[in-house]
Amino acid sequence: MARTRVLVTGATGRIGGAVAAQLIEKGVATRALVHREDDRSARLRELGVEVAVADMFDYRQVEAAMAGVGRVFFNPPVHPHALDSGVAFAVAARRSGVEAVVALGQWLASPEHPSLLTRQQWLTDKVFDLLPDTAHIAVDPGFFADNYLQLVPTAALLGVFPMPAGVGRNAPPSNEDIARVAVGGLLEPHRHDGMAYRPTGPKLLSAKEIADAIGEAVGRKVRHIEVPPSMFMRAVRMDAKRLKADMFLETGLRHYLSEHALGTWEVGGPTTHVRDVAGVEPEDFLTIARRYAADPAAQRTVGNIARALGNSFLMAFVPMHRLDKFDRMQQHPQPAQPRLSGESAFWRAEHQGDKLIQYSTGNSRRNIEQALTTAGKNLDDLQPTDLMLVEDFHTMGRIATTQLADLTDIGPDTKVLDAGSGIGGTARYLAGRFECRVTAVDLTEDYCDTARWLNRLVGLDDRITVHHGDVTALPFADASYQAVFSQHVQMNIPDKHSLYREAHRVLTDGGLLAIWDITAGDLPDPDYPLPWADAPNLSHLVDSTQLRDIIEASGFEIEQWNDLTDQSATTMQAILALPPNPLGLHAFNPNFPEKLKNLTTALADGRLHAVQGIARARRH
Repeated sequence: MARTRVLVTGATGRIGGAVAAQLIEKGVATRALVHREDDRSARLRELGVEVAVADMFDYRQVEAAMAGVGRVFFNPPVHPHALDSGVAFAVAARRSGVEAVVALGQWLASPEHPSLLTRQQWLTDKVFDLLPDTAHIAVDPGFFADNYLQLVPTAALLGVFPMPAGVGRNAPPSNEDIARVAVGGLLEPHRHDGMAYRPTGPKLLSAKEIADAIGEAVGRKVRHIEVPPSMFMRAVRMDAKRLKADMFLETGLRHYLSEHALGTWEVGGPTTHVRDVAGVEPEDFLTIARRYAADPAAQRTVGNIARALGNSFLMAFVPMHRLDKFDRMQQHPQPAQPRLSGESAFWRAEHQGDKLIQYSTGNSRRNIEQALTTAGKNLDDLQPTDLMLVEDFHTMGRIATTQLADLTDIGPDTKVLDAGSGIGGTARYLAGRFECRVTAVDLTEDYCDTARWLNRLVGLDDRITVHHGDVTALPFADASYQAVFSQHVQMNIPDKHSLYREAHRVLTDGGLLAIWDITAGDLPDPDYPLPWADAPNLSHLVDSTQLRDIIEASGFEIEQWNDLTDQSATTMQAILALPPNPLGLHAFNPNFPEKLKNLTTALADGRLHAVQGIARARRH
């Protein structure tokens, strides 16, 4: 790059400091922007970091700090005017010709959120997106491991982990892993331009599992206690000096606690972004917790135990700050209808948007109803076979579904999960053929609504339950199903490990995974659009060997692995030759004939392969 110097803001904090240290380790000239000179800035100098003192809200100072800088790590201040700082940095980056900005944001970021900081994070991200000649990479972690581990002293001294978590789970990342992703973006910004990365830990954990890990780290049994958010916030107020928590941080934190119970941190987690960007596996929670267990405040001395007990007693008499009043007095604006991210359709659409946009027009039911009527079908007496041409959204359609079902041992008592169910064709076929109960899950709400409607029309709604959800974060208990069907789902999912780990989690020991999927071939990429992707950025193909390895690494034992590419190409060529029919996937999938043609051509020339597989969940 023409200018190798990187400017790091927030460099005296945990994440900014880790970014600066990792850049220095890699031999990158690094300038740290700090608010004042102190012991922390002195330590940065000792590492070889150039230190610039500047106010992040003063444009002229920001512009001066950016002189001679090629790339910027923007770590926003936790401040009511954080957006002012973001705009100042964006303007300075534009005028200074900065090549790339890696911006630390929030997984929760949304214009509807009740937290002002979270709304400003969303706007700051959009401001950086507007820079025409500057690469922009977003690093948007959720609830950090550091946040939980502030309770290590309490856990070590009193044996409790008091946290309002509900039944939600999280895969919390370490500060160091967040920094690794940011550094990866700074080192190769044009490779990552336009990407939003969410670093996570390797595994979704419940509050109990987090408490167990902390207990192992501190060497004693630690029990999770579900406490009301108000009690937790009283504890934050009492420990504000150590936590560096002012009232503005508190007014956001109270809302973030509610997200935990909603399962917001589970959505899309865990990811592989640490491995994808930094080339290393993310740190597990126990490894991170062991570092915090060395804190002097967590050592079981008489003084520490006495202070912990005293603080627990005093907490009963210390009220939570009146944060609503604080927001009003500070004139913090509020959206007309504030919504937590876990309750926001807007947030979910943005965070799962590529897949939603790919599949949903919002008119699936209307278009299918029109096609059925045009084909002369009586909606008051509709039979399951009437839907055969319109409901199987995968290569070879009903033929493939039948062949896959023939390989299974499903019976009337088998509990089946159709993971990535679309409008419910596979679920209806299995429920009708085997008289079993099927749970259908799909990310696209429009498809879920259409599936429920079609289930009622053909009289199978008593056997099929439809859930709107993410197959990489299933809302079901462990060992809930004996069979999982997954047809043409993984091609849209970059984090395939999460897809199959979740399938393994919800299966009983020996439970069956049945897959029918498209994989990458040995030749160049196929032509787009394709049925699952209008453009390459929406497609996440791996080859057959890689897919098999991922499934096996997720705890499955492969029983059958069949390459049906030739049969698929021949069948799809025959389907293309059929005369026009009002019923078909074109009824609700835009531009489907072109997608089907590109798919068939790529199967015929080897750029795509079709794979059928049966695997068993093993718990060794």
